[in-house]
This record gives sequence, C-alpha cells and structure tokens, in this order.
Amino acid sequence: MTKHWIGYHNFDNTKINYRSLPESILYTRAKGNPQAGDMMWVIEGTGNKPPKLFRLVDCFIVEKVDDVIPVQYKGMKKRVVSRKSLMLPKLPISIEDLSDKKLLQPLIQYLNTSPSMTGATNKLPALEALLNLAKEQL
Repeated sequence: MTKHWIGYHNFDNTKINYRSLPESILYTRAKGNPQAGDMMWVIEGTGNKPPKLFRLVDCFIVEKVDDVIPVQYKGMKKRVVSRKSLMLPKLPISIEDLSDKKLLQPLIQYLNTSPSMTGATNKLPALEALLNLAKEQL
C-alpha cells in the first residue's frame, strides 16, 4: 500500500533552492522511512523568523532511498530519489494560495511546529488541493 510522506526542504539551512536541483531528490536527516512506490510531498520553507514562507515545490513517487549525500548537504543522512515527479513541470505554489483555511490548518500547524518527514494523514487534502492549484496555473 502506498504511503504519503511530507518532506521538508529548508532553504535557509541549505542555501539551495529545491527547484534548482536537476531532478526530484530530497536530502534529509529525518527519521521517516519512505519506501519505493511511496508518494513524497516536498514543502520548502524560506525565512528564519515567523512568518516563514512555505510552498509546495514537488510531489513525486519514490524510486529508492539511500545514503549518497553530496558535500553541500553535510549533516543529512539519506537521499530520497524520485521515479516520477507529478509537479516538476509546474510552478511551486505557496500554501497561502489555498483559500480554504480550514483545509489548510493541519498543514500549517505541522509546518510551524515540527518540520521533519512524517506521514501525511490529515494533511493530504490540503496537499492535493495545492497540487491541483499548481496544475491550474499552466
């Protein structure tokens, strides 16, 4: 059964914009354990002080998870590699673009309290709505 994960890319820590990477890859030190075939939702955070800016930058199917970490990602423990991105041809979308604040609330609470890699559970409706908004922008 496919599991959905939220991965967090912190621009301020890495100084690398997620979308500048040549492919869908998430470098992380989070304890989550995604498997091949799982869905990874990547949120990028920007800003050191509240309010941080969060945007959905990628959504992909996991191909493999390994420990091949480039030097610029020092401190990361694993690499989550994409088999197929559902978002790369689309523009990143700010979570604030979702007008349904009730739907968005679990995702905002998660991002403001514990960005790491977790299962998506009650955050999935907001993530799917954001992906749909990104698709509509083209």
